[in-house]
Amino acid sequence: MKIIRLFKINISKHLNILYLFLYLCTLEIIPLIYIAKILLLI
Repeated sequence: MKIIRLFKINISKHLNILYLFLYLCTLEIIPLIYIAKILLLI
């Protein structure tokens, strides 16, 4: 849901692709990696 909203904002305001990549890494992908690491340790 966040990703779809971000794409709409990105298209409407013509933001840089780099900002989209940074957003996805910091708020979407990195927490999932940490959760996966924690689950694998248990």
